[in-house]
Amino acid sequence: MQLVPGSLRRPAVALTAAYLAVFAATVGEAIGQAFPSGHATSSFALAASFAVLLANPPRRVPGGVRLLLVFVAFLLATAVTAAMVVNGAHTLSDAVGGAAVGTGVVLACALTLDALGSLRLRAPAAPRPPAG
Repeated sequence: MQLVPGSLRRPAVALTAAYLAVFAATVGEAIGQAFPSGHATSSFALAASFAVLLANPPRRVPGGVRLLLVFVAFLLATAVTAAMVVNGAHTLSDAVGGAAVGTGVVLACALTLDALGSLRLRAPAAPRPPAG
């Protein structure tokens, strides 16, 4: 069984050769086609989630410790992002865009969930049936 019929074999070879001629030389280089950086997006989303969860923890954690933990989380996210720029995998704009997307999505979700929770608390309770 042939994967590519005989009539399509030559165009497929030509397209493969053209693809390799254009993109093979750029493998391993920053070519500006990775906006936003996935590494920056995920690391800043994790750090922002950490910050949101530490804003009001269930058990009382001292404010200085919470601030230090959030600072360390964002410092690690910045280190991951900087490493991707230094390695040449992303440009600075890719990294900044990824950081903004990751942080923004987490904060938007937190604000939405907070608003929905406060609406639920404000809803009037259903009247109780008379005792009888």
